[in-house]
Amino acid sequence: EFRPSHCVMTFDTPEPTFRHNMYPEYKAHRSETPEGLYSQFDRVRQVVEAFDVPIFELPGYEADDLLGSLSSIASQYGLHTIIVTGDTDALQLVGPRISVLLNAGSGNQKIYDESAVQERYLGLLPSQLPELKALQGDTSDNIPGVPGIGEKTGIKLIQHYNTLDNLYAHVNEVESARIKDLLIANKELAYRSKALAKIVVDLPLKFNVEQSQFSKFERKKVVT
Repeated sequence: EFRPSHCVMTFDTPEPTFRHNMYPEYKAHRSETPEGLYSQFDRVRQVVEAFDVPIFELPGYEADDLLGSLSSIASQYGLHTIIVTGDTDALQLVGPRISVLLNAGSGNQKIYDESAVQERYLGLLPSQLPELKALQGDTSDNIPGVPGIGEKTGIKLIQHYNTLDNLYAHVNEVESARIKDLLIANKELAYRSKALAKIVVDLPLKFNVEQSQFSKFERKKVVT
């Protein structure tokens, strides 16, 4: 549909990531991966390799970190990146040369540019989404956030203070005494949650523009 000039794919690895080392409960509530799914991963990898699409994976980091770093590198080459994912975490990577095609299943797809992200999060910039996750947390990844603060309150706070640092610099000015007390009592948890939610964009990956061109595969290899 998009006829990309270049294509790469990223995978998670089975090893714990730096996030697990930072917070052992990270994703701890998730159920075991169904056994039948592992063989499908192998099949996907086989198809990708047949199309000569470079695969990136790095122990200690998640596929999202590789997507973030590769997108950043691609931007330096003047390439526009479309990240294809079902994970809203990637929306923080959206920028002038980076869009996200979010797949919510059953053909429900939407492309997010900067304005679409702002529309979804009531004016927040993509770069502010980790600040929001610091407050509201993320149940899917078991990121705690600040207990008692949800998305609505979190958005209002970031709208007003822009960053977590600025919020805590002016925490005594927060009107609601309850919210102020929650913020003060859970400051360390808020900063840890932000670190867990923020995608790494500066991994020293070896991205070869020529090798990632999506036009040089051998048809025989794919059909076989």
